[in-house]
Amino acid sequence: LSAEYVDCLDRIQWGKYSSADGSAGYMAQNILDLASADNEESDQAVEQLLLSVLLQGSIVYNSTPLAVENIAALLAEPISEHARKNVWNTLHQITNSCAIQLQALSEKDKGDSKIDSRFPWEENDVAVQPKEDVLKAVLKALEPKLTAFVNMLQQ
Repeated sequence: LSAEYVDCLDRIQWGKYSSADGSAGYMAQNILDLASADNEESDQAVEQLLLSVLLQGSIVYNSTPLAVENIAALLAEPISEHARKNVWNTLHQITNSCAIQLQALSEKDKGDSKIDSRFPWEENDVAVQPKEDVLKAVLKALEPKLTAFVNMLQQ
């Protein structure tokens, strides 16, 4: 990985953000492990990242947009093909979950009673209720990174 990428990742005060385990202080290491040339280490990082930023596939944290932005930035880095596939897989799972949740929130706002059985969060439980702004931030964080990656491929 480039020194610039690692420095940028290290400058983030991850401990100020939350994850499924509480503090997201370990997030930078998980992202670095995702880019590892060691296939097993990269595979384990996928699991760790998904468990950290998506609890049971339906709850996001304020660290999720920042994690997604930095995971997407790995696509511009010289990483192994296996790690690149893991990056795409991780991004796919996170963004898919966020898109589904945004749709569910939209349907719930319209009074669709089926949503409660598919997404059983408690209305008054701030800790587990998905936040529309966080979900949108995840998807927005991806846009410039993926655009830059596509532009790089076209050169």
